[in-house]
Amino acid sequence: MRAEGYIRGVARAALLLVLGLPAANADSELTLEGHIDHAVGIDGGDRLYTSLEVLSSYTRPMGERSRLKASARLRLGSTDRLEPGGTTDDAYAPLSRPWVIGSAGSAEIRDLFLEHQLASGRLRIGKQTINWGRLDGIKVLDVVNPQDYRTFILDDFEQSRTSLWSGYSDTTAGAWRREVAVVVDGTAHAIPDDDAWFGFRAPRFRFGSSTDQQAAFSETQRPGHGIGDAGFGVRLSRQTARGEFAVLAYRGLDPEPLGRFVSRAGEIGIQRFYEPRSTLGASFDAGLGGQVIRGEFALHPDRAFNTRNGSLLDTDRRSQIRAALGVDLSGPGGALVNLQFLYDRVEGERGLLVRPVRDRLLTLGVRKTLGFDRWIFQVRAYRSLDDDDQMLSLKVTRSLSETARLEIHVASFNGDRDGVFGQFEQKDMAGLRISQFF
Repeated sequence: MRAEGYIRGVARAALLLVLGLPAANADSELTLEGHIDHAVGIDGGDRLYTSLEVLSSYTRPMGERSRLKASARLRLGSTDRLEPGGTTDDAYAPLSRPWVIGSAGSAEIRDLFLEHQLASGRLRIGKQTINWGRLDGIKVLDVVNPQDYRTFILDDFEQSRTSLWSGYSDTTAGAWRREVAVVVDGTAHAIPDDDAWFGFRAPRFRFGSSTDQQAAFSETQRPGHGIGDAGFGVRLSRQTARGEFAVLAYRGLDPEPLGRFVSRAGEIGIQRFYEPRSTLGASFDAGLGGQVIRGEFALHPDRAFNTRNGSLLDTDRRSQIRAALGVDLSGPGGALVNLQFLYDRVEGERGLLVRPVRDRLLTLGVRKTLGFDRWIFQVRAYRSLDDDDQMLSLKVTRSLSETARLEIHVASFNGDRDGVFGQFEQKDMAGLRISQFF
């Protein structure tokens, strides 16, 4: 415990350094972003949050072939219905947890790595993100880094993806590109508490329980930085005349928690825990005229899933396949249109599984710019073909100057209360963001 406290103290000092780091020399680069956010619930007009977010990024050359990259995020707020009990950190490994600043907010290191240029590529060591997925707003091969779901999936994955302490190499050998990832960080998905605005309510995300079936207590078997939490993966890709083809294999800690009942002082509660997950995958993208078609396929052999039989909560190992196909095309008036279809199936019959054996999802994205990109209109729609529920989000961005921006966003949910999106049917929201870049 003493060693962990010392290391976390060093990590906090590094965080403060990144947040206020000056450019050390002419070759260093420091950028700052400031965002003021305000959001309300549409149905009742409840104030969800008012917050200030500061993002700092610092890059410094370290010799002719190396550079240091560091970035951090500070988030302060007066009212926060997204995280009413403060930042949830029980899914983070010790060295990756955000620094909770009392009831005021949190701060975290986003990146802290050393990158070295090799003769045939690059090597990065430190806290970073590694994205092997190519789809827009859905995950199939984006399996290395976990996600923060405080705003469900309304934030871009680039913003909500959680960085991990890892090593990454990206090299070429002939016509092949070879990427290798070694992860020594067991951090999992950050899932909001039950009383949060986007706290999961569908039984499939609550180990088979409904919202009126509250356990006496809940706890998490915290992930760490041990060998059992380590991940390793390889991705091989090759450029073709029209696009790219890739295959990958990855094994690491499954970021989605499993649950089990535990007893403490005569009371029954839920303990969340994590098991390893293997992924074998392939992807392609190809340009056809003015269109781009991309596809991803993933096999998770013998993945652990929860089963529920009354008061008995157990696990069962089954293979799972996830496949998605997407197309980008030009729409009316020069708008960019993105269409995607996701198919997710767990082998065998549902039986006692807490989740369905099959999920089918359609997504539609439309992006239109006007006035030399001073106006940006974005629409994103998700519709389940199995639960008959859906989500619609709209974002309008207006550039006020070269360094200032105004954004208005709205999200609406409806459908089956046990569905992925219908569980938030009365959680429609609207928000405003003012951004300043330095």
